Amino acid sequence: MTTLPRLTPAETAVSILPSGPSHSQTFPKKSSRTTHIYNNPSKSSVSLSWDESMPKPQSAPSTSGSRYMKLDPLHPPKAKRSIFLETTDVHYQNELRTYLLKREQYHRFHRGWMRPFYGDKIEQEDYKRGIRSNLKDQMSEKEGNHKQWMVDKVQESLTAKDYDNKCRNDDKDAYKKTKTHLMKFRDENKKLMEEKEKVDKSTRLQQYEHEREILRYDPINWSKSLR
Repeated sequence: MTTLPRLTPAETAVSILPSGPSHSQTFPKKSSRTTHIYNNPSKSSVSLSWDESMPKPQSAPSTSGSRYMKLDPLHPPKAKRSIFLETTDVHYQNELRTYLLKREQYHRFHRGWMRPFYGDKIEQEDYKRGIRSNLKDQMSEKEGNHKQWMVDKVQESLTAKDYDNKCRNDDKDAYKKTKTHLMKFRDENKKLMEEKEKVDKSTRLQQYEHEREILRYDPINWSKSLR
């Protein structure tokens, strides 16, 4: 079985920054009238390289942004401030730092998708295993969300049913109370009407009796001439 040739060459991870004449060929250094010399006790009167002039942190962090520290042009490391100080070298070093960080980011981005296509069998299987694991997790999460949604819907239906029953019972109680009140009001009105009728009848009978007494003692036709 013939193996296919590798389409992309094996990349080289950027571990340290280039020093010496290699970086000057890739990024041409800007000319300056005054060449700044760093005071180094081990190498006197010799311009430091990028690795030596770049200040390193005390502890080695994992992030590339803190590994390549940005220099301050107005306060360069290991230099005395003077009126003839030019910042061309520091600006060049900051620009070189930017290009190196971009290159690292580029390689970091491409290392992610190069594994499943151009990696060995173990890396391809690891990538596929990760894809399957993520897919299973997504399916489990979706199923769990659906079950929780169904439980919430059932609980919502039960709550709505209980609320409907409560409202129906409250309406029945309110109807019974209103009916009882109206019936009591009707009975009281009926009693008042009966008593009023009795009083009116008694008053009317007394008036009739009084009129009869008057007619008996003072008749209208006392001479009995009217027939």
